[in-house]
Amino acid sequence: MLQRIWNLVFDSMMRTSISPTIIQVGYRSNVIPAQAEATLDVRAVPDEDIPALVATLRKLIDDPAVEVIGPSAGRSPAPPSSTTSTMFQALEHAQAHVFPAAVTVPVLLTGATDMAPLRAKGVQAYGLGNLKTIEDMGRVHGNDERASVEGIGKFVELVYRAVIEVAAER
Repeated sequence: MLQRIWNLVFDSMMRTSISPTIIQVGYRSNVIPAQAEATLDVRAVPDEDIPALVATLRKLIDDPAVEVIGPSAGRSPAPPSSTTSTMFQALEHAQAHVFPAAVTVPVLLTGATDMAPLRAKGVQAYGLGNLKTIEDMGRVHGNDERASVEGIGKFVELVYRAVIEVAAER
């Protein structure tokens, strides 16, 4: 189970992933549907060419009866945030205090984010997440997803320490 969870986590950091999340088809069990619609959740890596991805999907499907519609708005191309910025260093210091045995490692955030447009404008933006156990990772987006009180407390302490350090430098 643990290996399966980590494979899923890291797989979506290494390549663009596509999951059908909404499928609408038919209205009765004994009637062949005249049409169907699927919504795909595309988690694209930062340098993915979305129009090229849509073109590849059309080519792979290769059916003129199937319409592939890309996103209505594009995402801003943006460089990653720096690991030498004041905020990243403050996050490292806070992490060293709150989680002394851990190492701060920048990773690709696999969920939705508003950071790309900020980074495109030169803002150094970093995503942080609540403390999760391996068991918690298996419940992400499930009906039993939850956060521990201890994890939230550690998260608040980490953010507080980082903000205080950055504010003290100003």
